[in-house]
Amino acid sequence: MDQPNGDHLGIAAPQIGINKRMIIVNGVPMINPSWKPTDAPLEIVYEGCYSLRSGDIYKVERSKYGWATWQDMNGYTKKYQIKGIQAIIFQHELSHLDGKCCNELGTLVEVPEKLPIKK
Repeated sequence: MDQPNGDHLGIAAPQIGINKRMIIVNGVPMINPSWKPTDAPLEIVYEGCYSLRSGDIYKVERSKYGWATWQDMNGYTKKYQIKGIQAIIFQHELSHLDGKCCNELGTLVEVPEKLPIKK
């Protein structure tokens, strides 16, 4: 599937054998992250995961936007309203910290072997 946002968008510490509440989203380490969604309706997003078979894509419901809070590597609290791909990645990685993966939260999508190339 075409990935306009690139590879390696995020990872959770438990995925690499570290039993800590820590994620990395677009290169930013986040310790003890939490998420407070808005009351906006959920949206359908399509996700893959390093913890699952390569190429599998799942349809998952996620919040469109909300408030992300975490501590940085110096112990300072950060709080931002995030939306779009950032919100999707944050929620995806946070799910890992809660012991869930997109295959448990959504449904497997049939992906054609070859997708048309956009020009």
